[in-house]
Parts: sequence; C-alpha cells; structure tokens
Amino acid sequence: HGAIRGEWAALGFENGVMGYPSTDEVGGLRSGGVYQNYDGGAIIWSPATGAHESLGAIRGVWQQLGFEGGVLGYPTTEVVTGLVNGGSYQNYQGGAIVSSPASGTHESIGAIRAEWQSTGFERGVLGYPTTEVVTGLVNGGSYQNYQGGAIVSSPASGTHESYGPIRAAWQSTGFERGVLG
Repeated sequence: HGAIRGEWAALGFENGVMGYPSTDEVGGLRSGGVYQNYDGGAIIWSPATGAHESLGAIRGVWQQLGFEGGVLGYPTTEVVTGLVNGGSYQNYQGGAIVSSPASGTHESIGAIRAEWQSTGFERGVLGYPTTEVVTGLVNGGSYQNYQGGAIVSSPASGTHESYGPIRAAWQSTGFERGVLG
C-alpha cells in the first residue's frame, strides 16, 4: 500500500525507528483498514485517517483496548513527543493515549478527557494520568486518577476535577459511596 510505504519512508525506512518489515500488509480491518508489522512496531492505514505509526508503550495500551476495533479506533496523528517531563501522546478517532516516564501510559477519552483539557492537560494542576479510566462506580460513575488528583464523572453530576483539601475531605467521607455522594 503506497501510504504505508510512504509512512515507512518518512520514518527512515529500515534505518528508522520501525526497522525492517516483519509481515506483509494485512487487510480486512474495520472500515477497510490495513496494517504492516515492523521490527519496531506497526504502520496502520485507514481511508478515514491515513497512515500512522504505532509503537512502544502507546501501542501496548492501544492493543489492550482492542486496537482499531476498540473505543479509540484508528490513530489520527503520529506520536507527539516533547511534552512536560518527557511525555508523549498519540491521538485517535476516539481520544488519545498519553505517556510519561513518571506516570506510565494511559488512555484519555470522553468527558474525562474534555475535563482534563479544560484544566490544561499535563501542564495543568492535575498533571498526567496515572491510571486507566475506572468504571463501575455508584450510579454509573467513573474516574481517572492523575498526578495531582482525579477527574470524576457521573451521569447525574457531570464531570469534574477533584484535588487538594476538598478531595481529601471527600475521601474522608467515603468518596461517592459516602454521605456526600
């Protein structure tokens, strides 16, 4: 596929981060997608998103979430480096995967991602995510922990950041299971 080869060329062919191809191109993915594995990762192409690399810890999380068939869909950007404290990210149709040496590699999706964006992403008070999105809270709630607190989401209450002394007080009452809900 020309776009996959073009991406491999842009990444330095066999002398780049991807190294040599380790499989032929494989088609039959969701929405007409194609991928090719390399020594250093893979290049994925779809008609809607074009060709993008997939490698390292970010690829590992994407795999855990079901690759293109999961909540994130296909990658829409290359891996972007140079964030605060050595962080990186890659955007997908359904969100992003964010990685930092201190906090690990985690998905960033939906209303929780939108709230994190409103706080300034990794440059804001919350810093980087430290866990995946955790679901199954009381009344359909979910949360994601960050270096500086958490973002909590509930169908009834919306999505809000939680940090500092107010979070500590909420924790002392039992979080969403306590008297404050």
